[in-house]
Amino acid sequence: MRTNSAVDTGELIVRERLLRRFRDAEENLTPFVLLVAPAGSGKSTLAAQLIDSPSVVGTRVYVTHASAPPDRSLWRTLADSLAQTEAARPVLHEADAREHVRRFVGAMTEPTLLVIDDYHHVSSVDNDRALLEMSGISPHLRLCVLARSVHILDGPLYRHRVRVIAREDLAFTPAEARDLAAQWGVDVSPALTDALAQAGGWAIAVTTLLRSAQSSESSPDLREGNDGPSPRHSSTPHPALQRVAVDVLDVLGQLDPAARGLLLAASLVDGLTLKHAEEVLGRPAVATLMHVRTLREIGVITAVGSTPTETFHVHPALRATVAAQATREISSSKRRALVLRATRDRERGTPLDAFRAYLRFSYLPEAERVLAANFTLITDHRATCLAALDPLTDDDLSTHPTLAAARFFLEFELATVSPKRLWHTSQLSYRGAQRRLEINPNPDDPLYLAHRAQVMVGERVRGDAPAALAIAKEIEARLSSPVRLVDGDPDDVPAHGPYTDPALLAEIAFTAFMGGDAGLARRAWQKLATLVELSPGSEASASRAGMTRSTVRHGPWLHVALSGLALVESNEGNFRQGAEFLTRSDDIREAHGPGPALGWVNAEVVRAHHAYEFRRPDLLAQAVARISPWYDRIEQWPMVIMAEAESVRYQRGPDWALPHLRTAVAQVERERHGVGVWGGYLALYQAMLNTTSGNFATSKNMIDSLPAKNSFVQIEQARLALFRSDDVRALLTIQRLGTAALNMRQRIDALLIGAVAAWGCGRSQEAFVSLRDAGELIERCELSMMLRSVPFDPLVEIAAAARDAGVCDVTTLIDSVPEAARCVRRESLTQMEQRALESMATHPALADAALALDIAPATVKRHRLAVYRKLRVGSREEAILQATRMGLLPNSS
Repeated sequence: MRTNSAVDTGELIVRERLLRRFRDAEENLTPFVLLVAPAGSGKSTLAAQLIDSPSVVGTRVYVTHASAPPDRSLWRTLADSLAQTEAARPVLHEADAREHVRRFVGAMTEPTLLVIDDYHHVSSVDNDRALLEMSGISPHLRLCVLARSVHILDGPLYRHRVRVIAREDLAFTPAEARDLAAQWGVDVSPALTDALAQAGGWAIAVTTLLRSAQSSESSPDLREGNDGPSPRHSSTPHPALQRVAVDVLDVLGQLDPAARGLLLAASLVDGLTLKHAEEVLGRPAVATLMHVRTLREIGVITAVGSTPTETFHVHPALRATVAAQATREISSSKRRALVLRATRDRERGTPLDAFRAYLRFSYLPEAERVLAANFTLITDHRATCLAALDPLTDDDLSTHPTLAAARFFLEFELATVSPKRLWHTSQLSYRGAQRRLEINPNPDDPLYLAHRAQVMVGERVRGDAPAALAIAKEIEARLSSPVRLVDGDPDDVPAHGPYTDPALLAEIAFTAFMGGDAGLARRAWQKLATLVELSPGSEASASRAGMTRSTVRHGPWLHVALSGLALVESNEGNFRQGAEFLTRSDDIREAHGPGPALGWVNAEVVRAHHAYEFRRPDLLAQAVARISPWYDRIEQWPMVIMAEAESVRYQRGPDWALPHLRTAVAQVERERHGVGVWGGYLALYQAMLNTTSGNFATSKNMIDSLPAKNSFVQIEQARLALFRSDDVRALLTIQRLGTAALNMRQRIDALLIGAVAAWGCGRSQEAFVSLRDAGELIERCELSMMLRSVPFDPLVEIAAAARDAGVCDVTTLIDSVPEAARCVRRESLTQMEQRALESMATHPALADAALALDIAPATVKRHRLAVYRKLRVGSREEAILQATRMGLLPNSS
């Protein structure tokens, strides 16, 4: 056994974790242990350590080496080995050998360990079964079989009778490698650590690395504190690993030249299927399998999957060196053809690997096609994907805009990437997609939908919400169409519908939200939630369940969907449901992490707005703290500013909220060169604050600049009329608007304005009904903040009268409005009070005003005091200022 070990057992650490695998719960040797692993994995060393271990004391040990037929059969080899302990060695015929071994085993009277090395030379279905049968003949026999491969012994049918120790079990763990290095007196430098990681625990590679370090302590790439690039970040492998790879190629050149050629080909791609290996060799499957078996037994390739979909990978310790040799031996055209053919075979199974291979060999059209069909699945691996995209030039990204879209998507959440670079990348994607659609506007093109989505995002980022929304509706219609949108077999189409990609659904939803289509936003985010809904258990189990092949990050994408649903419900006015979605979203984030591409920001926007409704300033602080590092790029920034302004209004009233809002918006306008799609939203919000603070002139200018048919604008027109004490106009505007097409927030606003206006018009019953309906919606949606946008005193009067009339009792709800946030409505002036107001500006002195108005000074004073009271001011200067804001003075409209 020692002669068959790569390293003397005395030089290696004793790995108790492996020796325990030879014993059962009662510390007895296991009846049948199979060590099946490629060459150089440490099988013989482990068996030798077993023989030297205390657990074998008192046990007779037989060691035999199987030889390849036709030299000698397994049974003749075993018979000769067992006979060496007898007084006279029998002369056996080949036909008698098997029966002789059976009799010998059956006659055993003491514990015996039989070690069979190199069993792969004689493994067959018949011999494997015979060994299993022999292990049951005597309770004293213990078998330890060492092989590079077997036929059936390591299969699932015999796992209950055979304890299998495979390659992954024999691999050195990082801790064991460090222990071995310490035993050899080797300092583990960062460079050596990287090389050991590359070796993957392969015993022959690990010991070669350590022996090299032991004999070359002055080597610059093994010294501690080396400042040069480590192997992990360098294309040059460790010299010791290079020597192993060169030796392997030399051995294969003599042993199996065809297998050597196959190894060279496999090193150029991330994986080689059996079908592709047949094409490379030009040989049938049976012959190809023999060469593949040679490579697997030597240990230079590993396999994933099962025949015929099995994919072979060159061991990472050897790949760089073998690939360099392949580059020298294989022509450039053959290499490119080899990579293209192998990669196409792996597009569906491992799209990320295919994507990287296409980029590595500059097959950009193929890379874009794979990326478009598997956008989220590929970009889920952010670091790997970014590294693959990094070498691309602006021309590459513009010509293949889906690649630019992926870079923009991945870099968007990196705070270290400047907004200028993000904007540049987004424009490459947007303009490139536009050009591609102009060249090929065919909707049946596989990239058509991807390019339309990129134009949609580009239009939204540029601030053209209507154009972006139109594209979002078009894409939704195509997603809902029964017509196939992707090529391939029906089994490859996700169960939730064609082309259901999480990133695409999220972009459609957010575009719809920005464009004001809450229904489309809700549908898209709900579809995303359904697509990635987690099953009980871990995220990995959800992926294995086959729910969707479009992502490996079900949890983070579910967080995006729930955050979006919380945003759309809260923005529509249903804070209660929004809070429920937010709670679920937070639970998912806690368990699986935040959504990608800053999709989690929607949850923080909701949290910021819930802060003032639920009187939790800590929620606003938490949201702002999370958002701040990315404030220079998020599109929802006006909603955060409005949440901050609402918190100020809640604490100090609209007069304090307005300056805060104006300052924040002005700063963002300077940094972002405008407010884009949010201009209308901000104007409406400022109009509301100006109206409630009595600045009617500014409010009117803002409202007049917006589309008159917009329901939000009409509500602000009614609010302005209400605060101007024009109850008739306010009531008519609300009645003309109706409530059928309004969202929850608009309906509450309209009902409250209508209630106050109806009360002012003497229509008490109508006021009661409107107040009752508004109160029910407010309590159902938890949206009491709407009470801060209508005059408070009339509300108190209506609530008291409605309670006394037995219609409803919302007095407690109205009384909960903080005093600082209670809106006041200044009374309208009489004709004489209006003239007295105007005289304040033209004739400050009472005598001059009386002379101009042709009335007594005392009368002028009485009218001025009435003006002070109605305008709620305390001096002439304040009266002039407030009257100007309300448009009561000439030329102030």
